[in-house]
Amino acid sequence: IDIKDFKTINSIYGNQYGDTIIKIIGDALKQVDASIALMARFSGNEFAVWITGLDDETLTRRLNLYKAMVIQSLHDHDLDHKLDFFVSCSVYPDFGKTFEDCYQQANIAMQYAKQDNANHIVMYESRMFQSLEREADIRNHASYGIANNEFYLCYQKKVDCRTGHVVGFESLARWDSKELGPISPGVFIPIFTKSNFISEFTEHIVCKALDDFPR
Repeated sequence: IDIKDFKTINSIYGNQYGDTIIKIIGDALKQVDASIALMARFSGNEFAVWITGLDDETLTRRLNLYKAMVIQSLHDHDLDHKLDFFVSCSVYPDFGKTFEDCYQQANIAMQYAKQDNANHIVMYESRMFQSLEREADIRNHASYGIANNEFYLCYQKKVDCRTGHVVGFESLARWDSKELGPISPGVFIPIFTKSNFISEFTEHIVCKALDDFPR
């Protein structure tokens, strides 16, 4: 369970206000019977819950109940600042055999919750790990791709509809990776943007376009 936009709350209202929110949430979660669920604050604005013996539907209801309980507790303390939470979970033993496995998978699901700004509970699925693994492979091969000239440009005509004359070209980046095969720009550009590789990539592509420009 991760508080949405907690850094922004600290920046606007101050760390003391943020600490008060954390304490109220912690006190609220401590009211849950330990025989039903174990609660812990893991770091910063992140809390974890370990629940046993529930099917997925009942688990979802229980987690939503905890969210409502925390929000009510904040209201009772006259802190009506609108808070929302990212919630992710992993189910044992479907995907993990150890606590470390479950925690890692819940973290992966949390990345997806934050990426999609999800308002629902995000359950871990094996495709999530495969997707992150694929992203890591693409990031790791990007610099090699530039160094070995794996990126190339395709040019698309821009035509004046009135005259039918070609008035320019649009350059479209393509990547044929020696190790990973052809990768769509719809896949690699968002990954480069997230990893801050986009500046180096953009410079490389602009230079290639200028090299192709007739002098």
